[in-house]
Amino acid sequence: MTSETVPVLEVALAGLVHDVGKFMQRAHKEAELGTLAPHSAEAEGTYCPVTPDGRYTHRHVLWTDAFCDWLKAEVGAPPDLDLGLAQRLAVSHHRPDGSGAHEGLAACIAEGDRLSAGMDRRAAEEDAKGHRARNQPLRSPLAAVALGRGESPQRFHRLDELRPDTEGLYPVGDEEALAKGLPEAYARLWERFLAEAKGLRRSATGRHFVEGVQGLLERFTWAIPSSTVDLPDISLYDHSHTTAAFATCLAAYHGSGGGMDPARVRDREAPAFRMVVGDLSGIQRTLFTLASQGAKGVPKVLRARSFLLGAVVDAVAQAVLGRLGLPWPCRIQSAGGRFWILAPNTEAVDETVNAVAREVNAWLARRYLGELGLNLALTEPLRPAQFVGERFAEVLDAVGRAVDEAKARPLRGVPTGPLDVAYPHGPCSVCDQRPSAEGEGGRCGPCTEEERVGRKLPAARYLVFGPEKELDGAGLQPVSLPAGMGLALVDRSLPRETPAGWRIEAVNDEDPAYPRRFVATSVPSWEGDEWRDDPRYADLAAAPPDERPRPGAVKTFAHLARAAREVRDGAVRGRALLAILKADVDYLGFVFARGVPKERQSLSRYAALSRGLDVFFTAHLPWLIENDETFASTYTVYAGGDDLLLVGPWRQMAQLAGRLAEAFRAYVGENPNLTLSAAVYPLSPDASLARAAVEADEALDEAKEGGRDRVWLFGHVFRWAEYPKARETADMLVRWVDQKLLTRGFVRRLLEYSRRRKRASTHPAEAVWRAHLAYDLKRNVKNPEDRATVLELVGLGPDLRSRGDALEMLPAAVQWALNRLRT
Repeated sequence: MTSETVPVLEVALAGLVHDVGKFMQRAHKEAELGTLAPHSAEAEGTYCPVTPDGRYTHRHVLWTDAFCDWLKAEVGAPPDLDLGLAQRLAVSHHRPDGSGAHEGLAACIAEGDRLSAGMDRRAAEEDAKGHRARNQPLRSPLAAVALGRGESPQRFHRLDELRPDTEGLYPVGDEEALAKGLPEAYARLWERFLAEAKGLRRSATGRHFVEGVQGLLERFTWAIPSSTVDLPDISLYDHSHTTAAFATCLAAYHGSGGGMDPARVRDREAPAFRMVVGDLSGIQRTLFTLASQGAKGVPKVLRARSFLLGAVVDAVAQAVLGRLGLPWPCRIQSAGGRFWILAPNTEAVDETVNAVAREVNAWLARRYLGELGLNLALTEPLRPAQFVGERFAEVLDAVGRAVDEAKARPLRGVPTGPLDVAYPHGPCSVCDQRPSAEGEGGRCGPCTEEERVGRKLPAARYLVFGPEKELDGAGLQPVSLPAGMGLALVDRSLPRETPAGWRIEAVNDEDPAYPRRFVATSVPSWEGDEWRDDPRYADLAAAPPDERPRPGAVKTFAHLARAAREVRDGAVRGRALLAILKADVDYLGFVFARGVPKERQSLSRYAALSRGLDVFFTAHLPWLIENDETFASTYTVYAGGDDLLLVGPWRQMAQLAGRLAEAFRAYVGENPNLTLSAAVYPLSPDASLARAAVEADEALDEAKEGGRDRVWLFGHVFRWAEYPKARETADMLVRWVDQKLLTRGFVRRLLEYSRRRKRASTHPAEAVWRAHLAYDLKRNVKNPEDRATVLELVGLGPDLRSRGDALEMLPAAVQWALNRLRT
């Protein structure tokens, strides 16, 4: 067997489905196997290990066999995929010798299974004392992260499909309550899984079939524990995904050596693997390269840029996989501008990665004029033993060294010196960087393309990645991407012919034939003539007809700023400001390096943590925004990996920050070791968005330097625990001004009292602030009970002594109130 003859698709499929029998087994009673699949029930002597006393163990492989028989009978497979071979390899992973002539390939599945689990061998579930496979929920891997910042709580996921809503994603603490309903939940979920799996009939090629199976497994097995014997914190999906990657790379590595001897496959010291890492740099600088955010079409351009930067990363990953002949399961991670690919250590790897890097860098230099770079890194050879337990840190270190080395050589392969760029028509009217391609005052090619993508993205049903020439030949009008790749946004049915080189993803929809991609497709737009009767937009009615909002038209940043104002008694008040909401996960490097005990570290757990965080930002956050009218005017510039950047009306962004923090705490199961820091940075609609984004970054750094798990709001940093009180205080101050209990002047002076309070620790003379506040309060609030209420609101007792840290959030709360009260 040579590298060219290794059946990588069949090996990948076998790795994906090798443990699907656990899903089927838990959805049925054991005695039902003989009725459902008598042939499989009789194969225990071939596929199941035997104990010394003659009992067969690991019987889930018999259920895997039954599922594969169903798949062949009810779904079938494309002609370029040997489903029978994949079945034989999958069901033999505990007894490779049962696969006959394919023992070496079956050994790859078996070894991939062990490496994925991060241990040499797991006990059979049916042999474990006190074991309850059908009643064990998945422990949330995010809730289990431990960094020494507090006790990690016990939280468990409900058994259901992967959905972006609150009910489906938030783990709960009552393990026993979940356990009681699991057998019935397994049965329901299995029936839905089978019904959706029939959609795989539409797979045009074996590669699409494998990718479709992977998408279905993520959707249906993300909350199923892989092993219920040990700590049940690895999902069946994450285990199966990484098993497929390990097995495929082992087969390719040993196949390239001319033999597939099972003993060689089990050699943990063989230099079998390399890790290919892509890391996009210059993202924020590229995103906000704008002449003016008031230029026509900028909101669409800005939104499309973020999406296309992610598409650049995906295209490069696909190019690497395609040229190495690897299937999609070898892509371990792709989020936040970075991807990891597990590759075999074959002769072709170095030259392939270097060739792709040269092509990508040349393309980026032409398109982005050196502002954006993708550091394509290749690790030293890695041994299987390094992926197990405490030695997994060596893999992380190798990746870190490779990325650092790649960053030290940005745009390698691109000739040095000034870029030869001519501006016969002047600069682009949108980015002000690249040459205009449309005449004086026109746009450059990339900005024109970005505006087109921004217009088409909300209606897109499928994303199709593939060779640009092929997509163009099919009439799909692709966007150009590096390494000869392209991306088509399809808002209708797919072409009848879909070559194997095309990667197809269903946008937000559950099309069982293709993997699902969560994309924030909604944009703030005008609905009918809502603006006509809204005093906040009174000036728009006086504008020329061709400048007035049209139904369905995207709202400009100036429109969004007006949305921050309020209408009270027919009058408009409040500052017309935007705000940037920027947030990311605290101590992320430590989360991946130390969040899991060293002895339990594995590629599966790494992939699970990465995927779990990415789902929050790419799926759940858009769901939160789209299902709350308060946040309907939010632009999602980017969200994914572990961070986000949103733009919207300042008042709504301030509220969304609090909602975001609440959602993240619930999503990670109230784990004090996984926290979020954020900044809500206000800006006028005509200010430089690029500069404001940099300043928002600096504000976020201030929040982190203040101790993390904090928020920067109106120049002040305080703990998230105080955020509800800040909003409550702001609302109360506004209400009291409306009720004539307080004046705006008094509220404004509260800021000065707060500043003087802070200065008093180093300037004793400022201690008189308490007396000044008492005098001011007595003059302006006549009722003693009302004075006591005001003092309590701002965190002071009747004796003017502070109560806890309540005053820490007071400056932000006062500024919040003053912005609302501005007339």
